[in-house]
Amino acid sequence: MNDYHIEYSPESQLNLEKIAQYYVDVLGYEQAMNLMERIFVAIDSLSFMPMRCPKVHWHSHIHKLVVPSLPYVAYFTISQNPINRVEILQIMHGSKSDAKLIEHYQGFTAF
Repeated sequence: MNDYHIEYSPESQLNLEKIAQYYVDVLGYEQAMNLMERIFVAIDSLSFMPMRCPKVHWHSHIHKLVVPSLPYVAYFTISQNPINRVEILQIMHGSKSDAKLIEHYQGFTAF
């Protein structure tokens, strides 16, 4: 079986902290943690067959995972050398424009 190790970039960790804090403020701690669990379950699913997620139209190495039933998208890269690895680059609200990501990752090459 070709399982992939999942790693979070510092930016994606910050994204998660901001998402969690927003929902703690709006919905309360328990509901926020339930929502965060759903995000982590979706991302953890990338450990098996991450290539099932489409590549973004603006970069040949970046894929995106739409978190089911939530308005979030995780952007990630896949590496198979020397180990099978998925790096989560960003986690954003789906309504956010790709423009900042396109600019940020211009010239980016995968591991």
